[in-house]
Amino acid sequence: MRAVPFTLSTRGGVQLFAGRLALASSFVEQVQAVADVNDNRTVRYAVLAVAAVRGREKDARQLITSATRDFAASGEGMGLGLARRPLRFA
Repeated sequence: MRAVPFTLSTRGGVQLFAGRLALASSFVEQVQAVADVNDNRTVRYAVLAVAAVRGREKDARQLITSATRDFAASGEGMGLGLARRPLRFA
């Protein structure tokens, strides 16, 4: 069931970088709902970026710290890179 939240997160990221923040936020909400149901925390890339771009620095930093720890523990290098990228926005 990892494909659905990963796809939603990717679509959210695409919308974010296209400048469609409201649509990106909608995908983030969907990612969170699906991830909560299947307890999948490793696909929330767009969640991090949207929080950073929206200026929610405290939320973004907490998400980045948590995601970085999770990705490091699982050895997911791509996740580490993606988790740290929003730091330039926060």
